[in-house]
Amino acid sequence: MRWTKKIAKVADPASYRSIWRGVKRAVHPQPVARFLRHIDQPALAALGRRHAAAMKPGENWIKYFEAPVWLKLNIRRAQDIGVDRARRPLRVLDLGSGAGYFLFVCKHLGHGGMGLDVPEPEFYGEVFDLFGLRRVVAPVTKHVPLPEALLTGGKFDLVTAFSIAFNEQKTHTPWGPAEWGFLLDDLRDRFLLPGGRIYFDLNPGRDNAFMSPELREYFRRRGAKIDRRSKLLFDPLK
Repeated sequence: MRWTKKIAKVADPASYRSIWRGVKRAVHPQPVARFLRHIDQPALAALGRRHAAAMKPGENWIKYFEAPVWLKLNIRRAQDIGVDRARRPLRVLDLGSGAGYFLFVCKHLGHGGMGLDVPEPEFYGEVFDLFGLRRVVAPVTKHVPLPEALLTGGKFDLVTAFSIAFNEQKTHTPWGPAEWGFLLDDLRDRFLLPGGRIYFDLNPGRDNAFMSPELREYFRRRGAKIDRRSKLLFDPLK
């Protein structure tokens, strides 16, 4: 059984893609120190201490102030998408932008953009301000167009979303093709520049599945390349 699994892993195209990503990261290294020096670390630490004192039991917001950890993760994301090797400045829209580390990495790779997230926790906005980034405060809601304010500055070359799981707010039922289709059409018709790309990295649902078979097939019909079960690249979006 072990040999069968090993053979299947070797034969899996995702294994080769993973190796190739590693090669490109090695050829084009992006040290964390390059980005860390642009952060006012005493100011970030002060924000962390203030919000740590206000945390409720079970909350762990303080982890978002560990800049080297989050920079390393988001540098890798930028490398895997190819943002670090772009031949021209890109405009990036990051949905569910959190504390803004991905956009911060993009900024110091020479790109611009905008974030979108809900107002809580409050420190997201404070870290955005510290990083010199812009965001719009609003939820992503089924069958509701994204805010027009996101288009301040123009349309986007790349739309991203990391660790997301869009669902019904009351029942936590995962979105299906109809809800996803509305969002994808809205992004294509109003937000993406010609040749623009979409990259989503999904969180698993309560059943530990990243997407249903029906949704997986829908994404493929829309042109998605599905990698490592959870990552979707629409290039282009159909």
